[in-house]
Amino acid sequence: MERRIALKDVSAFCAAHITPWEVSLMQRLFTLRERPLLTLVSIAATRLGDGPLWGVAGAVFLVGGNRQTRMAVAIAAVAITLSILLFTLVKNSLQRPRPYESWPQLSCLLAAPDKFSFPSGHTMTAFAASTVFAQLIPGTALLFLPVAALIGFSRVFLGLHYPTDVLVGALVGSGIAFGLVRLAGILALI
Repeated sequence: MERRIALKDVSAFCAAHITPWEVSLMQRLFTLRERPLLTLVSIAATRLGDGPLWGVAGAVFLVGGNRQTRMAVAIAAVAITLSILLFTLVKNSLQRPRPYESWPQLSCLLAAPDKFSFPSGHTMTAFAASTVFAQLIPGTALLFLPVAALIGFSRVFLGLHYPTDVLVGALVGSGIAFGLVRLAGILALI
Protein backbone atom coordinates (compact mmCIF):
# COMPACT_ATOMS: atom_id res chain seq x y z
CA MET A 1 0.00 0.00 0.00
CA GLU A 2 2.82 2.42 0.83
CA ARG A 3 4.37 1.79 -2.59
CA ARG A 4 1.13 2.85 -4.30
CA ILE A 5 1.09 6.07 -2.29
CA ALA A 6 4.69 6.79 -3.25
CA LEU A 7 3.87 6.32 -6.96
CA LYS A 8 0.91 8.68 -6.60
CA ASP A 9 3.28 11.20 -4.99
CA VAL A 10 5.57 10.99 -8.03
CA SER A 11 2.61 11.59 -10.32
CA ALA A 12 1.44 14.52 -8.20
CA PHE A 13 4.96 15.99 -8.25
CA CYS A 14 5.06 15.77 -12.06
CA ALA A 15 1.66 17.42 -12.35
CA ALA A 16 2.52 20.21 -9.91
CA HIS A 17 6.14 21.00 -10.80
CA ILE A 18 6.82 20.02 -14.39
CA THR A 19 3.67 20.63 -16.37
CA PRO A 20 3.32 24.44 -16.08
CA TRP A 21 6.59 24.85 -18.01
CA GLU A 22 5.54 22.13 -20.41
CA VAL A 23 2.12 23.72 -20.95
CA SER A 24 3.80 26.98 -21.95
CA LEU A 25 6.10 25.14 -24.36
CA MET A 26 3.17 23.19 -25.80
CA GLN A 27 1.10 26.35 -26.29
CA ARG A 28 3.94 27.86 -28.33
CA LEU A 29 4.28 24.63 -30.29
CA PHE A 30 0.54 24.56 -31.01
CA THR A 31 0.86 27.80 -33.00
CA LEU A 32 2.52 25.65 -35.67
CA ARG A 33 -0.77 23.80 -36.12
CA GLU A 34 -1.74 26.62 -38.49
CA ARG A 35 0.48 24.85 -41.02
CA PRO A 36 -1.71 22.04 -42.42
CA LEU A 37 1.25 20.11 -43.87
CA LEU A 38 2.94 19.90 -40.47
CA THR A 39 -0.29 18.67 -38.91
CA LEU A 40 -0.70 16.06 -41.64
CA VAL A 41 2.92 14.87 -41.23
CA SER A 42 2.43 14.64 -37.46
CA ILE A 43 -0.71 12.55 -37.83
CA ALA A 44 1.06 10.27 -40.32
CA ALA A 45 4.07 9.89 -37.99
CA THR A 46 1.85 8.98 -35.07
CA ARG A 47 0.01 6.42 -37.19
CA LEU A 48 3.36 4.89 -38.23
CA GLY A 49 4.22 4.71 -34.55
CA ASP A 50 1.09 2.63 -33.95
CA GLY A 51 3.13 -0.32 -35.25
CA PRO A 52 2.95 -0.59 -39.06
CA LEU A 53 6.42 0.86 -39.61
CA TRP A 54 8.08 -1.72 -37.37
CA GLY A 55 6.04 -4.59 -38.81
CA VAL A 56 6.88 -3.70 -42.41
CA ALA A 57 10.55 -3.03 -41.60
CA GLY A 58 10.78 -6.34 -39.75
CA ALA A 59 9.20 -8.26 -42.62
CA VAL A 60 11.53 -6.64 -45.18
CA PHE A 61 14.59 -7.36 -43.03
CA LEU A 62 13.52 -10.96 -42.41
CA VAL A 63 12.95 -11.67 -46.10
CA GLY A 64 15.92 -9.82 -47.55
CA GLY A 65 18.41 -9.87 -44.73
CA ASN A 66 21.36 -11.87 -43.56
CA ARG A 67 21.75 -13.60 -40.19
CA GLN A 68 22.61 -10.38 -38.32
CA THR A 69 19.67 -8.53 -39.86
CA ARG A 70 17.30 -11.31 -38.84
CA MET A 71 18.80 -11.23 -35.34
CA ALA A 72 18.21 -7.46 -35.27
CA VAL A 73 14.52 -8.06 -36.03
CA ALA A 74 14.28 -10.59 -33.19
CA ILE A 75 16.01 -8.23 -30.74
CA ALA A 76 13.82 -5.31 -31.88
CA ALA A 77 10.71 -7.45 -31.29
CA VAL A 78 11.89 -8.23 -27.76
CA ALA A 79 12.73 -4.53 -27.19
CA ILE A 80 9.26 -3.48 -28.35
CA THR A 81 7.60 -6.13 -26.17
CA LEU A 82 9.60 -5.09 -23.09
CA SER A 83 8.78 -1.45 -23.83
CA ILE A 84 5.05 -2.19 -24.02
CA LEU A 85 5.14 -4.13 -20.76
CA LEU A 86 7.13 -1.41 -19.01
CA PHE A 87 5.17 1.60 -20.21
CA THR A 88 1.88 -0.15 -19.42
CA LEU A 89 3.07 -0.89 -15.89
CA VAL A 90 4.37 2.65 -15.34
CA LYS A 91 1.32 4.36 -16.87
CA ASN A 92 -1.09 2.35 -14.77
CA SER A 93 0.99 2.88 -11.63
CA LEU A 94 1.58 6.63 -11.94
CA GLN A 95 -1.68 7.50 -13.72
CA ARG A 96 -0.47 10.86 -15.01
CA PRO A 97 -3.41 12.46 -16.83
CA ARG A 98 -3.13 13.44 -20.48
CA PRO A 99 -2.36 17.14 -21.07
CA TYR A 100 -5.84 18.00 -22.37
CA GLU A 101 -7.42 16.50 -19.24
CA SER A 102 -5.42 18.68 -16.86
CA TRP A 103 -5.11 21.82 -18.94
CA PRO A 104 -8.24 22.82 -20.89
CA GLN A 105 -6.25 25.25 -23.05
CA LEU A 106 -4.32 22.31 -24.55
CA SER A 107 -6.39 20.77 -27.30
CA CYS A 108 -5.85 17.28 -28.62
CA LEU A 109 -6.12 16.46 -32.32
CA LEU A 110 -6.45 12.65 -32.05
CA ALA A 111 -8.08 10.19 -29.68
CA ALA A 112 -5.67 8.80 -27.11
CA PRO A 113 -4.99 5.03 -27.27
CA ASP A 114 -5.17 4.76 -23.46
CA LYS A 115 -5.99 6.89 -20.44
CA PHE A 116 -2.60 7.96 -19.11
CA SER A 117 0.32 9.91 -20.56
CA PHE A 118 3.56 9.04 -18.76
CA PRO A 119 5.67 7.76 -20.47
CA SER A 120 4.91 7.93 -24.19
CA GLY A 121 4.51 4.37 -25.39
CA HIS A 122 4.72 5.37 -29.06
CA THR A 123 8.04 7.09 -28.42
CA MET A 124 9.40 4.29 -26.25
CA THR A 125 8.69 1.58 -28.81
CA ALA A 126 9.93 3.76 -31.70
CA PHE A 127 13.27 4.39 -30.00
CA ALA A 128 13.56 0.78 -28.86
CA ALA A 129 13.17 -0.55 -32.42
CA SER A 130 15.13 2.18 -34.20
CA THR A 131 18.03 1.99 -31.75
CA VAL A 132 18.33 -1.79 -32.23
CA PHE A 133 18.27 -1.38 -36.01
CA ALA A 134 20.75 1.52 -35.88
CA GLN A 135 23.22 -0.60 -33.92
CA LEU A 136 22.94 -3.80 -35.93
CA ILE A 137 21.97 -2.89 -39.49
CA PRO A 138 24.42 -0.50 -41.15
CA GLY A 139 22.88 2.61 -42.68
CA THR A 140 19.51 2.34 -40.94
CA ALA A 141 20.23 4.98 -38.30
CA LEU A 142 19.82 7.71 -40.92
CA LEU A 143 16.27 6.53 -41.60
CA PHE A 144 14.91 5.14 -38.36
CA LEU A 145 16.26 7.51 -35.69
CA PRO A 146 14.82 10.65 -37.35
CA VAL A 147 11.51 8.81 -37.80
CA ALA A 148 11.52 7.87 -34.11
CA ALA A 149 12.19 11.52 -33.21
CA LEU A 150 9.36 12.61 -35.51
CA ILE A 151 7.01 10.13 -33.83
CA GLY A 152 7.94 11.59 -30.45
CA PHE A 153 7.48 15.16 -31.71
CA SER A 154 4.10 14.26 -33.17
CA ARG A 155 2.83 13.01 -29.80
CA VAL A 156 3.44 16.44 -28.25
CA PHE A 157 2.36 18.39 -31.35
CA LEU A 158 -0.96 16.55 -31.47
CA GLY A 159 -1.58 17.21 -27.77
CA LEU A 160 -1.39 13.61 -26.57
CA HIS A 161 1.73 13.92 -24.40
CA TYR A 162 3.82 16.35 -22.41
CA PRO A 163 7.43 16.83 -23.57
CA THR A 164 8.72 14.91 -20.54
CA ASP A 165 6.52 11.92 -21.47
CA VAL A 166 8.31 11.81 -24.81
CA LEU A 167 11.78 12.48 -23.43
CA VAL A 168 11.50 9.67 -20.89
CA GLY A 169 9.99 7.35 -23.50
CA ALA A 170 12.93 8.02 -25.85
CA LEU A 171 15.55 7.50 -23.13
CA VAL A 172 14.00 4.32 -21.73
CA GLY A 173 13.31 2.83 -25.18
CA SER A 174 16.90 3.51 -26.26
CA GLY A 175 18.19 2.10 -22.97
CA ILE A 176 16.23 -1.11 -23.45
CA ALA A 177 17.64 -1.42 -26.98
CA PHE A 178 21.24 -0.80 -25.91
CA GLY A 179 20.88 -3.30 -23.07
CA LEU A 180 19.43 -6.03 -25.27
CA VAL A 181 22.04 -5.57 -28.01
CA ARG A 182 24.78 -5.69 -25.39
CA LEU A 183 23.25 -8.81 -23.83
CA ALA A 184 23.00 -10.47 -27.25
CA GLY A 185 26.67 -9.68 -27.85
CA ILE A 186 27.66 -11.15 -24.48
CA LEU A 187 25.66 -14.29 -25.27
CA ALA A 188 27.35 -14.32 -28.70
CA LEU A 189 24.02 -14.26 -30.53
CA ILE A 190 25.29 -11.52 -32.88
